[in-house]
Amino acid sequence: MAPSKPANTSEETTARRIVVFRQSSTLPPLSIRRNFAWYLSGNVTQAVSRLLVLVLLIKLGGLVDTGRWVAAVALCAPIFAAFELGLRNLLVCDVRRRFLFQDYFSIRVVGASMAWLIAPMAALVYTANPAFVGLVFIVATGRMFDSLADIGYAVLQREERMDRIGAGFLLRYGLSLVVIAGALAMGGGAFAAACADALAAAAIFFGWTRPHVSRLLAGMVLSQGAPGTGSNSSPPTPVEIIQWQRPHAGWLKIIWESLPAGVVNFEINLITNIPRFVVDMALGEEALAVFASALQVAAVGQLFVSAMANALAPRLARCYHALELRRYVFLLSRFMGVTILFALLPFALVETVIGQKLLALILTPRILEDPTFLRWIVVAACILFMTSVLGRGVESLGAFRQHMVIRGATVLVLLILSPVFTAWWGMRGTALGLAVALAVSLPFYLAVIVSAWVRALNVPHESAQAISVKKAAA
Repeated sequence: MAPSKPANTSEETTARRIVVFRQSSTLPPLSIRRNFAWYLSGNVTQAVSRLLVLVLLIKLGGLVDTGRWVAAVALCAPIFAAFELGLRNLLVCDVRRRFLFQDYFSIRVVGASMAWLIAPMAALVYTANPAFVGLVFIVATGRMFDSLADIGYAVLQREERMDRIGAGFLLRYGLSLVVIAGALAMGGGAFAAACADALAAAAIFFGWTRPHVSRLLAGMVLSQGAPGTGSNSSPPTPVEIIQWQRPHAGWLKIIWESLPAGVVNFEINLITNIPRFVVDMALGEEALAVFASALQVAAVGQLFVSAMANALAPRLARCYHALELRRYVFLLSRFMGVTILFALLPFALVETVIGQKLLALILTPRILEDPTFLRWIVVAACILFMTSVLGRGVESLGAFRQHMVIRGATVLVLLILSPVFTAWWGMRGTALGLAVALAVSLPFYLAVIVSAWVRALNVPHESAQAISVKKAAA
């Protein structure tokens, strides 16, 4: 039998890859503990860097310049989330490898490019200020390179090599902080800071992310003697690479399946950015800088939540496909318990004298003008963490459409409550509206998870299709 060539499209190799794909021989999987530690270190670097950028902008540029930076980032975030189509979510949960990575990457290139062009147009609608439109254009440029790196990190996450992601975050946001600090020290403002950040994003994508993804994919080959290839099949052959792939009909299926997750990501960005837009329009740029700084501090626990979520997501998906309910519940329950503990951390800053003095010193004394606002923003962040955990649980089941509906309902409630509560109680009302909108969604997440498992356990499954779950100590 003649040796067969590697497939050129996702659909041609779907049946074979389910069975015969090996784990990467160049970058084999790590344990959950090591993945968590690496991703946590990257997340800490990202959060500290973003917080210090806000501090530098407040101290060197003033609250107005900081407010413009926050508004530009908030405007770009949901646009990119919409055009990224949830490809990362689909790729991470695609443990059966139904589609080729080059298809994921090529679709992301198209989506990121479209978002890069649309963001400045949206800025023109938001305001006629040319300086703000230019700032949005530069912020979108950096965000485009981050988006390309993100899809590379997705395949590293699926193959449980979070060390490369964590190190990439360390380099990306460490370099960004250094160059932004230099730009501001030389007298530049938000525009100069955005240019420096965009250069850092491009450098890390080409210098770190792309080479390590290529190395991972080089070790993922089709096994010898694959079903349907005969005993004289070709040697192990890499079939996935990080490069542009010409559009083909298989893209439609990928886009269709990733669309619900993309809508979810768009909705999540709206949930965190709608309050910022409301504060900006109702209370001004200085109030926006204060609100964004408080939310950044309140969401410090998201560092740990995100690290655990990304480390556990592939394992939860494998548990579901292998019908290992007990292990799934154990992992998700432990995830939720640790999340609740981390959610209590910001209260130490808000409720203690030392913490309050620290906030006033690092950020601005205006952040302490309304203690009730600080308490509500911390409560909202805690509930946000819980929805993140349950959202990961829902997505690991492949229930992206249900997640889309839940997040959409949250956005709708927030759109109703946020302007009204802000008009009544200022920033305190904005934080309260965010907390209420998020809390309403919690029981619906639990209902989706329970119903999905009930259906899965009641449907016959062929044992050959079960995907074994590595029993690594968590």
